[in-house]
Amino acid sequence: VSIPFADTPHWREFLIRLDDPHRTIRELSQELRGRGIYAPVDLSDQFDALGQVGLICVTEQHTQQDIDRFVEEVRSILR
Repeated sequence: VSIPFADTPHWREFLIRLDDPHRTIRELSQELRGRGIYAPVDLSDQFDALGQVGLICVTEQHTQQDIDRFVEEVRSILR
């Protein structure tokens, strides 16, 4: 997983890109939904040149524990 445009200013939204050619953002999103996490939004069709990208949004409603859980679930799925 990489973060396109990580060095540019952003507010609470950012993209993640799957670098594994055998995985899609849609598959990742579906697996996360099954675990009660509703992210990322698949933008791969809208931004084809960026590859498998999804939008992540973090607001004041998300605790550090929520963010840590998201990261761990993504790691678990992509192993």
